[in-house]
Amino acid sequence: MESTTSSSKSPIELLPIETQQAILSSLTDIASLQQCALSCPTLYSSYKAAEKIIIAQVLSNQIGNGVLPEAVIALSSSRLTFIELESFTATNFQKRQPVPEVYTFTDALLMSQFHSSVDFLTKDFVQKALAASLFVESVESAVPAPPTTTEIDRIQRAFYMFEIYRNIFTRHYFNRQWGSGAQQGMFFQYFSVWQNEQLACVHDYLVQLIIPAFNEIAAHDVLWGSTNIEYATGPNSQHIQAILSRGLAHLHKIAIADSYVARRKLIYKPHPPQCELFLFPAMFFSQSVFYPFDIKFEERIVLKRVFFTDEDSGPEYAWRWGRSYEENVLLFDATPQARKLRKWAYVMWDRSTLDRWGVLARWPDTLVNPSREEEEKKNAEMRSSWKRREIISVAGGYGWWEAGDEGRVEWLKGKSSPWDDEAKRRECDLCIGTVRCAPHRLVLKIKN
Repeated sequence: MESTTSSSKSPIELLPIETQQAILSSLTDIASLQQCALSCPTLYSSYKAAEKIIIAQVLSNQIGNGVLPEAVIALSSSRLTFIELESFTATNFQKRQPVPEVYTFTDALLMSQFHSSVDFLTKDFVQKALAASLFVESVESAVPAPPTTTEIDRIQRAFYMFEIYRNIFTRHYFNRQWGSGAQQGMFFQYFSVWQNEQLACVHDYLVQLIIPAFNEIAAHDVLWGSTNIEYATGPNSQHIQAILSRGLAHLHKIAIADSYVARRKLIYKPHPPQCELFLFPAMFFSQSVFYPFDIKFEERIVLKRVFFTDEDSGPEYAWRWGRSYEENVLLFDATPQARKLRKWAYVMWDRSTLDRWGVLARWPDTLVNPSREEEEKKNAEMRSSWKRREIISVAGGYGWWEAGDEGRVEWLKGKSSPWDDEAKRRECDLCIGTVRCAPHRLVLKIKN
């Protein structure tokens, strides 16, 4: 009988309970842990016998202890009530809290799912930052060296910092009324200048991630064109700031959407929302904090407190290097030169990486801005498309439009286009051959 029972079990069920628990603890996300624990009664019993320890270990495997404190704050900040907001920042940012020892399964699953978005965006961020760096091209091989663990942790902490900011300042209507000065006292003051600059790097990356999807709709949607929705050109677009304020999980969905229809579903509203007080104005419109240079290089910056003590000097040295051309240094710099530095994430890299690239011994080429003629041409095309799409919207058209190709425009009540010239001409008794009647001559004039 015992032989028959043993042969009916899978090999993993015959292992000692300690080995089963070790296997469960080696998994890399909570969803996989859930599937394995529910796969058979034996594994479930082993899981329940050490549930708290296993959950903590799997979260550590996936997120890492270098980022877990920020992940915990991100989850906590997503549940805040309005009256808790101000006390929350003082409690959580005065000192970085140690990694919790116990997590509920629900919390662990939410953190694990959200980290999947952070992990995807981090990989895309690294790829684009390395591609944008002039230094990488000059010293690295065809395939740049992968980022170190400390660099990945640094980038992911900045993404969590973005989400925490979003949870604190946009989840309730009233906290959107806190101006940049109030946000300095409630948020930015708790971080060093280079940690704030890391947040700015993530912000600029997310802006460039969203702009193409937004502009695709602005260039082709009939209603947006008829109401003169302008193309987004940078972070100062209130439409882009409104999209960013929806959080990283939503931005992740936009990033992986593989078609115009999928992206439009995630972004489109007949009248796109605007956000006046999200991260860009909070960072770059505040002139309340600046750091005057002193004579000695080592003492040039009046340093603020450091929420996370980074043992690597790379971010601090890079920040000093990037600001060395200025006499008075604002907390956040919105100049084209600063945006170019953030494009390759200059404050995210270890000192050894910066030294290998030779960053601190050189200065990148000056930024080449688009010519005025190019900008004027693009604006003229945008205004011209507005006029045409307004005509189509008034006539009952909606959906996708493109200059020279109006066949994808949809019409109310399933009707064909009122400017489908050939279809109408075939039904017209007044048109003779290629000779158009007066109404169809007018249609041709409007169409062109």
